[in-house]
Amino acid sequence: MTNLLKNIIRIYYKIFFKVNISGEDNLPTDKGYVLCANHISAHDPTVYAVSVKKLLYALGKKELFKSFIGKFIFSNMNVIPVDRNKIDISAMKKSLRILKKEKSGLLVFAEGTRNHGITPLPSTPGASMLAIKAKVPIIPLSIDSTYKLFSEVNIKIGKPIDLSGYNSKEMDTQDYIKINEDILKDIYNNLVLYKKGKNYED
Repeated sequence: MTNLLKNIIRIYYKIFFKVNISGEDNLPTDKGYVLCANHISAHDPTVYAVSVKKLLYALGKKELFKSFIGKFIFSNMNVIPVDRNKIDISAMKKSLRILKKEKSGLLVFAEGTRNHGITPLPSTPGASMLAIKAKVPIIPLSIDSTYKLFSEVNIKIGKPIDLSGYNSKEMDTQDYIKINEDILKDIYNNLVLYKKGKNYED
């Protein structure tokens, strides 16, 4: 993300929300890593991207790039377009290059879409698959908020999970999904504000 765009978005969140971030020290400085995150709002990727100091990339659905404005914004936010209707080899190659060569973080929303409920949706295999193939850790990321104006946004970065024990194993899609779903269960246990907001609406 360009510094100008990042600063504009950061000012927006500073004015209209109270963003709290914890666990930033858990992000590796000497290698890439995959952030496995929940996805409750369109705000999620931008509020995270402007709140952390380290360079970050993210996977996002290709539909985000359809308009000129969308293409400009998300390209400058280092979002890699993904075709969710097939195994997107191009997106996977770009992601592996970023993790291995650039040693940067890659944000992946493990459920593949926004979740409007309070329990995890079925996971996609992507987050753990990329982490294992790139031989980098996977890090749980909880983004918790109702996103009502002037409300809190609590971002919690968990400790890195070493998946190197899977490097020598034959893995299929369901194996990757199981790893992600176990991580998502822990992530959703951290969603206090979001769940309270949902209960209030009910």
